[in-house]
Amino acid sequence: MLFFWIFFSRCFTPDQSPFGFCEETRLHSVQLLPVYQAGSSVTAHEETEIKKELLSLFCFFSLPHVGYLYSVGKLVELISTYQYSQKSEQAVLTPQFLRIITSENLQCFTVCCSAAAAHGEDPYIDMPACLPVTLDVCTLRMQLFIGPRAICHFKTHIIPLTKADREDITERRKPTRKMLSRKADSIISTNSEVEPGWNLYIINSVSSIQLYREMVDYSRIYENVKTESCIHLLSEPHLLVRAAIMDPHFFKSDEEEEILRAFRESCAFLGDCYSRFDTKDYHLALSYYRMSGLSMTEVLKRLVSEGHEIQTYERGFIFYLTHFLNEDLDEELSKESANEVLQIFCLADPVQLPHILCNPWRNVCPVTAVKYLQKVEMVMPSVVLTLTKAFMALKMGDLTMYENEMDLWTILACGFIGQPKLLRQWKGGIVMPTEFAVHLKEMQPGLLVAATVALHENSKIGLEEADTFFKVGL
Repeated sequence: MLFFWIFFSRCFTPDQSPFGFCEETRLHSVQLLPVYQAGSSVTAHEETEIKKELLSLFCFFSLPHVGYLYSVGKLVELISTYQYSQKSEQAVLTPQFLRIITSENLQCFTVCCSAAAAHGEDPYIDMPACLPVTLDVCTLRMQLFIGPRAICHFKTHIIPLTKADREDITERRKPTRKMLSRKADSIISTNSEVEPGWNLYIINSVSSIQLYREMVDYSRIYENVKTESCIHLLSEPHLLVRAAIMDPHFFKSDEEEEILRAFRESCAFLGDCYSRFDTKDYHLALSYYRMSGLSMTEVLKRLVSEGHEIQTYERGFIFYLTHFLNEDLDEELSKESANEVLQIFCLADPVQLPHILCNPWRNVCPVTAVKYLQKVEMVMPSVVLTLTKAFMALKMGDLTMYENEMDLWTILACGFIGQPKLLRQWKGGIVMPTEFAVHLKEMQPGLLVAATVALHENSKIGLEEADTFFKVGL
């Protein structure tokens, strides 16, 4: 034990003053915290046991006025620094919170162990998204006690030991304290005739789901304030439920379904923030909406006001729509939702409009699509846009319009390089021709061959893929 103390102290303790030891730099708490992830269940002797896998190991050190949380793995990395408002006496770390005692209170701080563990599992994590481990530390609650001396943690309980001075005992009245869980019992653990004033408290921690609800309710006060602070307020309850899911006993918990529902809800809230706010991490809107399990139709209902009263859309929302539509998903939009998406792109990102129309999503009205394409063409004409208009004319059955758009096919052949999805689509893992490609084979086979050659020369389609394209579909 002494070996580990010396080893970790040398590795992790911040640089001390060269003038020697003093009380202000005394290391009073050191703790190792493993974070596990529940794995598959194993049944033995009619009892089901959940396997657990170590994701990350954390080491926490605390001095009287500052604490340091490190991630210990292949690299040792400082992930959080805690500045205490008062001189601390002892600290205890859990996957959800850091708690410290001072001379007169118990303080609770947020931790980001679950985020760090998730990043450690996949260092390139982003899809699905995970909050940064550099998230600012928050003080959650401060709880008054008389003479805290020690603190420990057991399962869902926090156990502080206090000792009141004689003057406190004679002058004190019976106080009513707000305990962290509002359910605390005080037990006198020593004989008052021997040495009065010692008290042992057991504080039942609030359940993760209850605390999550309280934190979300508080964040709603600022939901109309489009700042990073609002994202931070919603990030803390998200981390709370993420930490609960990483608990090895999670799958035995009575709150399993409720916590999973809360996790999806928190992902939706964060997706809304990154979609509505002008933030540098706008791309996380896609990640959080994916984890929320919401369909595109449900996301549109959350973000698009009725009657299109709001005519501006932030980058996060456009990023989500663009990537969602480019993934060839099976979700079928209603005609109203499809027209809504067309209007949004025409207003917010007209350059992308011809590209998203090349995706095989159903219920797109070709007449409406051509109307929007014509608006874009007046400002930003392009070969891809012309080809897309021809594709929509084909869907409408307007051969005259189709022939007008496809007049200069020798030039248009290279236009397919900008959007190969005009010719090919994927179904069941097999490359298949679109309606456009089938029509070209029948009416303009030379253009189809020229376009395929142009795609191959620009590494947009391989030889085997092109061979399958012609054999299977054409």
